[in-house]
Amino acid sequence: MKFHRIAAVFITVAAVFAVPFARAQDTPASGDGAATSGMAPTSKKQMRSDNRMLSKAVRKSLTKTKGLVSADIVVLSRNGKVTLDGTVRDDSQIKLAGDAAAATPGVKQVDNRITVAEPGN
Repeated sequence: MKFHRIAAVFITVAAVFAVPFARAQDTPASGDGAATSGMAPTSKKQMRSDNRMLSKAVRKSLTKTKGLVSADIVVLSRNGKVTLDGTVRDDSQIKLAGDAAAATPGVKQVDNRITVAEPGN
């Protein structure tokens, strides 16, 4: 029984240390259409950077929208899909925020989860 525990721990430790060294194939297979598409695969680092840049552009668009108080709006983006969350003072600002986000270059879809803040909060 003790041997099985030691073996399980050894296998787990070996797997943990092996994962960082596992790499994806650098060159596409000969039958893979990716080689002829001209599009390089996007790294996670680049995707995160693109998402941050899009969120920043949407936030800038929200702050420049007249009649919109965007201080309590949170913007998240992932691959062109933007999620707006938070609160505004009245219903008309919900639509203003959604329209401003949708008009931002690079935005493919807007998930508007903004609600009206309750009085006194």
